[in-house]
Amino acid sequence: MEEKAEVRGHRRRLKNQYLNEEELSDEKILELILFYSIKRRDTSQIAKTLLDAFDGSFERMFSSDVKTLCNIAGIGESTAEFILFFGEVAKRFIECFENSDECSELNSNVLRVKSLAESLHRNEKCNCMDVVFYNGEIEEGVTVRVAENYLHIDDGAMLDALAKTVKNNYSNAVLIQHHYAGDCYPHENDEVFAKKAIYVLSTFGIRLKDYVITSSDGGSFSFAGDYRYCQWF
Repeated sequence: MEEKAEVRGHRRRLKNQYLNEEELSDEKILELILFYSIKRRDTSQIAKTLLDAFDGSFERMFSSDVKTLCNIAGIGESTAEFILFFGEVAKRFIECFENSDECSELNSNVLRVKSLAESLHRNEKCNCMDVVFYNGEIEEGVTVRVAENYLHIDDGAMLDALAKTVKNNYSNAVLIQHHYAGDCYPHENDEVFAKKAIYVLSTFGIRLKDYVITSSDGGSFSFAGDYRYCQWF
């Protein structure tokens, strides 16, 4: 049976996005997974429905079972089995990475940065942003307070000024932000800021090694230590 024009367009769009976009949303990744199991259909709405059913969690979806998946509109038995198979492959890959020397080094650095961040912001009573610049060990770096009691950070101007100031002295940097009134988990604007920071600092030969957010309850979140963002660093 010949595919409808709109379906062919959908499949072509997915292929182009996979080849040309630097990163894909969870929904687009799930569309691609379904792309190889569900033929002659636009899988975008099915992907959205599937993610919503598991509150946006890949972990919960991959830990599900065939019966549960088949209760979701658009998912048949073969597609459910394919989703669980894909989840098992992803699990094996993560296990291999977690046992690698590269991962051990990354985890060691994340723990050191989080320890420094928690110590730096232990008694903070406001929103603030610090940047730690260093060459060798992060504990020997220089900490610069770049924002305090802010409602909005002019991030482009701030990072540009910082990079110009220190470009001849340091090769690495870590961003440490404090969410005084909220939790330590990143918001959408924090993700945008991280990307800008990586780009701006890199133009001056400075590598952003991590971005840590602390909160008043003592918690901390490391972008480099999270599987969704670690490839950025």
